[in-house]
Amino acid sequence: MNYEEVYGKLHADHEKYFAGFTLKRYADRITELVKLTTPRRLLDYGSGKGYQYLLRRYHLKWAPYMCGFDSELENDGVDAFEGNELPHCYDLGVRQLRERSCAKGPDCYTTCPMIQRKSKEPCQKLPIFDGVFSTDMLEHIERDDVPLILDDVLSFITPDDRPTFAFFSVSCIPADKFLPDGRNVHVTMEQPQWWMPVLTAAFERSKAPRLRMRVCFEASAKTLVDHEWVRK
Repeated sequence: MNYEEVYGKLHADHEKYFAGFTLKRYADRITELVKLTTPRRLLDYGSGKGYQYLLRRYHLKWAPYMCGFDSELENDGVDAFEGNELPHCYDLGVRQLRERSCAKGPDCYTTCPMIQRKSKEPCQKLPIFDGVFSTDMLEHIERDDVPLILDDVLSFITPDDRPTFAFFSVSCIPADKFLPDGRNVHVTMEQPQWWMPVLTAAFERSKAPRLRMRVCFEASAKTLVDHEWVRK
């Protein structure tokens, strides 16, 4: 499937599709992982339109636990962080969010942990993050592509020797939306026992030295099931 073409059209044709609001269900889990790792930068991979941050501001749940947050400033009623609590959003289906590199940013050298700070030359590598998460995305990927996408998500995690995390939510039930070819948008609709070895293999292939990876399965409309892998 050409995800950029198919989902680009769905996003363009339906203003309310894939707004990002499903993040609400998992915001507390992400906040827990942020507390454990104190990340510098976060990535929302497959973020949808990003309305979960622009309209609902779910990221404020984890803001106090990000590296750089100053509680004394917050108590003074001023901005207590530098904006790193807002994740970098990446989504092939949204034209404005297809940029994979932060090297073009005007303040790149002040915000990217991979920048060459002495020379202040823009870093040409992919942005590197201490925490990545992807909610309501993997089940939209065709089976043969799932391992490649998992590897891609995990490739954004910093190789630094520091605590890092990856979080995935996976729906195991049908969606109420359909692709132009008539298939349910959840093209890989499998139960946790199918996903577990695929996710385990991806964790084992990852290079992050102190990675904590968690998955939350939506096994039914009312049931969430969690599993975690930890590399210390």
